[in-house]
Amino acid sequence: LLRRLEKQELVTSSWDKTESRPRKYYVLSEYGLEIFLQLKKEWIKDSKELYKLLKEEEKNEFD
Repeated sequence: LLRRLEKQELVTSSWDKTESRPRKYYVLSEYGLEIFLQLKKEWIKDSKELYKLLKEEEKNEFD
């Protein structure tokens, strides 16, 4: 998954070789952050709509 995100330029990676075992770290790229914020906004909007639907269904259930 991380390699795919890196290939799509959504994350960047770097190696830390200061420890006994090298470790690869991933960070959101500027483009990745843009996409993340857009998806987050859509998720919040969709969640609110779903909440409204569930509340309406719950209301109808008890009427």
